Amino acid sequence: MLELWVDALPEKLAKIDATTCQDFLRLIENQSVVLCTEKTNTEWNDFVNEWQTIFDKILGIGKFEACRTYWLMPRSKEKKPGDYNAQTFLSETPDQLLRIALERKQEPVVTNAMEFVNQFGMFTSGSKQITVFDRYLLSIQEQLMHLTESGIEYQTDFQQKHFNRQIHSLNLILRSLPESVVELKIYSDMLSWRIFRNVALLKGIETSKEEYYTWASNSFEARKAAMKCIFEGLIRKNIPTTITFIDCFQPNSQYTNMEHDRFVNYSQNRSFISSGGFNNVWSAVSEDELEKTDLHPKTFMIQVPDTAPTPPNLRMIHKDCIVPN
Repeated sequence: MLELWVDALPEKLAKIDATTCQDFLRLIENQSVVLCTEKTNTEWNDFVNEWQTIFDKILGIGKFEACRTYWLMPRSKEKKPGDYNAQTFLSETPDQLLRIALERKQEPVVTNAMEFVNQFGMFTSGSKQITVFDRYLLSIQEQLMHLTESGIEYQTDFQQKHFNRQIHSLNLILRSLPESVVELKIYSDMLSWRIFRNVALLKGIETSKEEYYTWASNSFEARKAAMKCIFEGLIRKNIPTTITFIDCFQPNSQYTNMEHDRFVNYSQNRSFISSGGFNNVWSAVSEDELEKTDLHPKTFMIQVPDTAPTPPNLRMIHKDCIVPN
């Protein structure tokens, strides 16, 4: 990802290349370019307005406004020798800017909770609603099964310790959300024929897909109880947030017509993929331990132009609002 410092304004508007300006704004929107500054927060808003005046003169009113959100959340860091100034590129032809942006496009691996929070928050900045698709994030097949001598029944009496990994992973997502987000939707596969069969076999119980499908089709109350328990373990400070858990249950536990299942939709129908998914922390993460908490598995977060359609077999299992104390 290409970092460009924007602390200095172009001196002569006549030398600015309009096509490069368009590409510059597009690269910011695509998050191939990150804006950096050494200015303080109090200085920054007025400075953004000065940049907007320049772009409005070159490109016309409206082009800058479309990506203003990214300008309002620059990366604050010290500028070092060899770092690039944005004003230098704006007087060049587009080829040079694009070439360097592509050279820097290789995304760093996200290895710990701090990096996860920063990357997730940067991608979703300015969004009001976030939708997460992850097949395994709410996988609770084993917890729902109550094996008896007469067969496989439903467990409905839960404690939060039964869902530690789901709760910790969801709380990391909630910690990562920008303040603008007031709604979070989670699409996941709560049930699994493979897990159902394996758990039964460990207890010496032979099953069939037909038996599983009948069991799964009647499991709504158990799923609902589990999601309620998970919801009660979720925390978001300061901001009321509506959370919806949606199950994509199908007999063969596949996402029909869904190309990816580890991606996030955010504002203006944009998306990014997390290669390692979002079910990747095993313990509670405090604010001062974010950097010390490793992700398992590690992941890459990469913006993608399009996402596959929502799967057809859906059922909302639980919806509620976190109300901060």
